[in-house]
Amino acid sequence: MQLQEEFDDVTIDTRHRVITAETDVIELEDVELGAFRIELHVDRLVDAANASAFDIVALQPNPPDSSDDVTHPHVRDGQLCAGDATVPIARSLEQGRICDAFLAVRSVLQTYNPSSPYVALSDWHGRPCEDCGGLIDSDHSHYCEGCNREFCGDCIGWCDLCEMSYCRNCLEEDQTSSRMCCRGCRHR
Repeated sequence: MQLQEEFDDVTIDTRHRVITAETDVIELEDVELGAFRIELHVDRLVDAANASAFDIVALQPNPPDSSDDVTHPHVRDGQLCAGDATVPIARSLEQGRICDAFLAVRSVLQTYNPSSPYVALSDWHGRPCEDCGGLIDSDHSHYCEGCNREFCGDCIGWCDLCEMSYCRNCLEEDQTSSRMCCRGCRHR
């Protein structure tokens, strides 16, 4: 009854031994993550009365551009990294305080710890650099004229002669002039 007072949509599936509750839409630092269904799989409590008994299901998934298996900075493959809430969740489950465990899980989903995300919110929308793999957004990406791929500012250079942008693999140092040149300008 307490769980139904705290969450709008609660189901208790006795056949499959799953208790679920849905969150409202969650937005963290201007990134809309959508609503989540928190699923407590009662059979898992026998082996692990902790956050691993829960599955976190994104109802309107908005994963980062770099990873489809992350639906929240602290959820990967449906599993919650509970961080500081790990012990309170485990204690709540061990003591049979199901609603408290759900509230602790929801609290983790409603907060953001920038020191331990699977994907940082600042990198949520972006693509990996073709060289270093770091995420770049469209405002900070650089196009290589040689290989037609996108790179971050640290992995791009410019031909000293034509001044076009090229990645490190498409630029070479001219032995005579010590200038960085693209293939087209190398012999000029």
